[in-house]
Amino acid sequence: MARSGASHAPDHGPAIVRTILKDVDMKALWLRDLDQMRQRVARMREQIVAIEQDMFGTHRLAYLGRQVGMFSLLPLSVAQEIALPQDHGIHVVEGGRINVAHLGDEDVRWLVDAVCRIMSRPSR
Repeated sequence: MARSGASHAPDHGPAIVRTILKDVDMKALWLRDLDQMRQRVARMREQIVAIEQDMFGTHRLAYLGRQVGMFSLLPLSVAQEIALPQDHGIHVVEGGRINVAHLGDEDVRWLVDAVCRIMSRPSR
């Protein structure tokens, strides 16, 4: 009995999704929330591009504005990945992965400033 419980994924998440998708009002609310989040992430990406252009006059992060989704990869070397948290307190997952959806309006300028300064350093 213990083995069967450990071998099968719980149905809690899928059960919640089934409940929402079967109810017309809940599904409409979920779709509105999803669209709002999608627009918010797109706005964060647009801000990254605009702030980089404003602060540095460069387009190194312009590709972020053309992407969609919650995550993006920054073009950082291993040394730059290490320097970002040490020098600016910004942590990225190995490979330069950042969570764009987690950014707030007040975070974007700080992020762009730190990333562009780190990227401007000579690679070691």
